[in-house]
Amino acid sequence: MACMTANLSQKLVFLKKWCCNDTLSWLAGLVLQEKALLRDLMFASLTLSCLTIFPPLVVVNVIDKALTHRSYSTLALLGTLLAIATSFEAFLGYARRLAVLVVGTRLDAKLNLHVVNRLLRLPLDYFEKHPTGETMHKMAKLSGFANEPSTQAGSSPRALFDETEV
Repeated sequence: MACMTANLSQKLVFLKKWCCNDTLSWLAGLVLQEKALLRDLMFASLTLSCLTIFPPLVVVNVIDKALTHRSYSTLALLGTLLAIATSFEAFLGYARRLAVLVVGTRLDAKLNLHVVNRLLRLPLDYFEKHPTGETMHKMAKLSGFANEPSTQAGSSPRALFDETEV
């Protein structure tokens, strides 16, 4: 854990040195531009959490009412209700995964565009004084920093959304 935090702090120091004008508030503003999709994601996640609880309750209801009283119409109704809830849960899960993909792709594209714009604004003297490999190494560090939180469970909003699916 200490090695991971040391590695992350090195990357944060590098990130701070490389883009001194880009702050966390800028990044938050970038994320908040996707406010409507993030709101829909939260709604879908909460609905999926509620629908996860629904099938066991229906099964208990089927056992208590339909099977003990041999009421086939109640059994058919509860079975239909269960099928509708299951299909709605599947549709909502698909829509949520698609929205997470869209938001992630948009944010990644905006960040990559920003990095390219920053590179293009560098003076030509920078490229004459620094070898290309050094610049590419710094870019790889930034790319590793951007991709690292998504690989660790529970450390990114996407991981939090994915954990509600289980």
